[in-house]
Amino acid sequence: MQRKIKFRAWDKKRGVMIGSDYKNNYNTNNNEEWYSDNDCICLEAIEEAAKNENLELMQFTGLKDRNEKDIYEGDILEQKTPFFHKVFQVKWSNKKCGFTIKPKYLDEISVIGNIFENPELLK
Repeated sequence: MQRKIKFRAWDKKRGVMIGSDYKNNYNTNNNEEWYSDNDCICLEAIEEAAKNENLELMQFTGLKDRNEKDIYEGDILEQKTPFFHKVFQVKWSNKKCGFTIKPKYLDEISVIGNIFENPELLK
């Protein structure tokens, strides 16, 4: 089974998320518009986005939460069980060459926000 490669981006200048569930368009400096297709940033735009210092790219982990929502790098996840409650951020680990998602059981976690729009959730 192949994992779908998709990205979204945080536009630091405008304060909006582009791609994923977000319906925001973005104009590059040369006025060429690139967009999300409600699934991810169109692939033609990823190279352009990676060069843009106003954008923070986040990759899809290939995983979904208990509600079948895509989990991206930078997402804030909540794990609730009858025994404990924990909130944490999805991060890339160079040491492990992969994303760090602590719970072993995805049916226990939900995406509750992301680090750019909801940083207060980590406090």
